[in-house]
Amino acid sequence: MDIKVLEKSDVNTERLAELTYIVMKRNNLLAEGTTEKKILSNISERISSHCYDLVFVAENNGKIVGWLALYEMSDSGIASIWDWHPVVWPSENENEIANTLIQETFSHLRERGLQKVAIDFQVNENTQSYFARYLDWYARAGITEIIEEKFYKRDLTKEGLEAVIPDKYSLGYISETDLDDLFNCWIAVFSACDDQFLLNLDAEGRRDLFFDSWSRAKPLIHEASLTLFHKDKLIGFSRLLPLYESTDGYLAPIGILPEYRRKGLAQELLKMSMLKLRGLNYQTMSCYISTRNFAAISFYEKMGVVSRHKITSLFGEIVSVDHRMQRLTLDH
Repeated sequence: MDIKVLEKSDVNTERLAELTYIVMKRNNLLAEGTTEKKILSNISERISSHCYDLVFVAENNGKIVGWLALYEMSDSGIASIWDWHPVVWPSENENEIANTLIQETFSHLRERGLQKVAIDFQVNENTQSYFARYLDWYARAGITEIIEEKFYKRDLTKEGLEAVIPDKYSLGYISETDLDDLFNCWIAVFSACDDQFLLNLDAEGRRDLFFDSWSRAKPLIHEASLTLFHKDKLIGFSRLLPLYESTDGYLAPIGILPEYRRKGLAQELLKMSMLKLRGLNYQTMSCYISTRNFAAISFYEKMGVVSRHKITSLFGEIVSVDHRMQRLTLDH
């Protein structure tokens, strides 16, 4: 078996789409109406945009038997893997192909200076048994921590959406607000929360994560990404990003300083962002919420945001094979 590390320009998206469609169909991962052509379009779009930085392809006698793509590698030292990767040809060698792909990928990531990895899965009753394979594959690579989130959507086309910002507060735009001020507000908002991903990062990691993900070079729905001020003090923000669906905006995230909560400000700020989205012809707004963040779940559900499915993420440190074997020896 041969593992190739490909840049975007070298990827044969049609071959990847053919394998992906076969694997997803056999394992009940296909959403209703999903065709091979639609998968090809999705893969092509991700590879042509910022989403897939590197693609690892496993070949056996010239035939693609598996592939794994990295999603949004960042200066925070974290690599993200998305959508049931690695995609592996169903066969008696399935475990070998998957484990080899993961090992080769992690080895390459270590060489590039990346320290941690997150892998996301859309898990439901139909996919639970298939997810067990991935738990085993990544556990062999030392990735065992599980983080669960719910995926929510809000229909923006319904009537009755009105927002009122109290007189002593004022609105601004994230794109026109100093990044250091935004970082300080972001840290104050989320440092005491139960966000498992954020809690896994040290102070330097949190700063790197913020300035990478909030970079001015990253896509942003400017008109709907708002800041909230009390006099001249930044006290909150609501950040909206474009998604692949041109009519869906992604909330990432909304926050109000602890001392300004329970005044209805977050509710009005979010409604204002949703109104701005609707004015830009967006039909829905999406967001992810930790299943352990009960206060946030209650807040969003009161705002008419509806849970669609659950995202289960694996998270952990990328370690060498020798280090991993040493851990296994100590554990036993």
